[in-house]
Amino acid sequence: TTTVSPKNLETASTNGALLIKVFDSNGKPVENANIHIVNTQPNPDIIIDDVTDNEGLLTIVDAPIGNNAYQIIVTKSGYSTDRTNTPGSDNPTPAKPDATVVLQQLTQISFSIDKLSTIRISSVTPNCVSVGNIDFTLKGAKLIGNNLPKFFQSLVTNSSGIYSNSSMEFDSYTITGIDTNYDIIGINPLNPISLNPDSVQNVQLAVMYKEPQSLLVTVKDNTTKLPITDAIVQLTKNPYDSTKI
Repeated sequence: TTTVSPKNLETASTNGALLIKVFDSNGKPVENANIHIVNTQPNPDIIIDDVTDNEGLLTIVDAPIGNNAYQIIVTKSGYSTDRTNTPGSDNPTPAKPDATVVLQQLTQISFSIDKLSTIRISSVTPNCVSVGNIDFTLKGAKLIGNNLPKFFQSLVTNSSGIYSNSSMEFDSYTITGIDTNYDIIGINPLNPISLNPDSVQNVQLAVMYKEPQSLLVTVKDNTTKLPITDAIVQLTKNPYDSTKI
């Protein structure tokens, strides 16, 4: 048994419809996700708060038409957040702009959320002695606009050399050292760091005092992307010639 209906709305409405889909990192529907919808173009404003069904769907019928009119925010307790973004000076070309509803048409828009995770970053010397107050940046791979990462923060380990955040979204993250006194000479696991949903990822930063001129070379297997030990690295620039393991 199935249900069918025309592509367009069944009546001569002057409005449209909005279909919102919410799924997790594996593409499975997320039920009971909170949907907050705001459209400030009409007077008065349209504000809708509802939840997805057991198939991760929410349908808004007979919605007034509007170009980039519907700002949508998707949340759920213990989960990450996904949303549309209003085009503006800080983000002129959003990756997911506010939804447009067209006359007698169904607008479909999808969102991906999943359980939050924990990332725990420690800063130590090559001999595994804790070094506190190390400054670094943490940047996610997900973008909300042209070269605008969804997560990009300047962070610092505490006096014991630890930074911990238990409200992180599943993503691939890159760490960059910005400390004025120490260089990051190694990261375990290597950049980029994959953070899966509902998981704990420990990351170790090996640091040492800054040198005026320094170079960090990382050698990885081309297929597995895992680090390769005992690789011979030669750096030359006449008359300079240095080989390290």
